[in-house]
Amino acid sequence: TAGEFTTSGVTTATYKYPEESGYQNSIRTEEFVIENSVLKEYVGHDNKVMIPKGVIEIDSYAFSNNDKITQVYLSESVNTIGCCAFSNCHNLQEVVIPGRIRQIEDYAFENCKSLKTVKISAEAGNIGRKAFKNCNTVIKQ
Repeated sequence: TAGEFTTSGVTTATYKYPEESGYQNSIRTEEFVIENSVLKEYVGHDNKVMIPKGVIEIDSYAFSNNDKITQVYLSESVNTIGCCAFSNCHNLQEVVIPGRIRQIEDYAFENCKSLKTVKISAEAGNIGRKAFKNCNTVIKQ
């Protein structure tokens, strides 16, 4: 059965349940490819992106080289941001990371030259080597 969901007014997407798509534990929306709770790829066109509830990891390179996104809001379920997940997103300006993220891997936001603000919990876990390389970022807790 297909359905619709809304992510805080940012976007509405139609999705198929895994048994309909032919891929076990996989959901493809108009914006995301998600497998086993791992966001594998962003295929949307919005400049403001809300990572859906239930995603526990943003895979390596999931958003890399995307010049459309300017703001990213992670759901509280996300606990890992993969290596280079947002690298070379030249227009990304703000990232909000609520909850208790455990891992931001190496080079996760490398070369995000417009990234000015990262809001992150003081309880955040490991921030990888050069996670914010070549960024002019202010991290707020």
